[in-house]
Amino acid sequence: MNKLSYKLCDIDSMPPDIASQEILDKVFEIFAGGADGLIDLLKVLGNPIRLSILRALEIRDLCVCALVHMSGFQHSLLSYHLNLLKDNRLIESRREGNFQIYGLTLRGRKAIKILELLELEVE
Repeated sequence: MNKLSYKLCDIDSMPPDIASQEILDKVFEIFAGGADGLIDLLKVLGNPIRLSILRALEIRDLCVCALVHMSGFQHSLLSYHLNLLKDNRLIESRREGNFQIYGLTLRGRKAIKILELLELEVE
């Protein structure tokens, strides 16, 4: 995209460190939907059930039956939320005998840490 396609102001008269073509292209990309992946992740993290699952898995890896028992939610509801967390690479699962065990991924651990930092700022 060239500078002339940015019709917001006289870009050519701006200092180059503010309005370089590279910077303008990056900003344009953000407004054109460049943050969709982050928005999807925030939607996943914004659900109280999924957030509770992540916090429980922060303590230790757990099987689905333990999550059902401790949360009081139906197995099908938890499976739905676990799949969303897994699709967003926040948790992973493994089979141990008859048990499906879920645990946080590195990305999931980082997400929890960031949320904890934000929580401290609110208090």
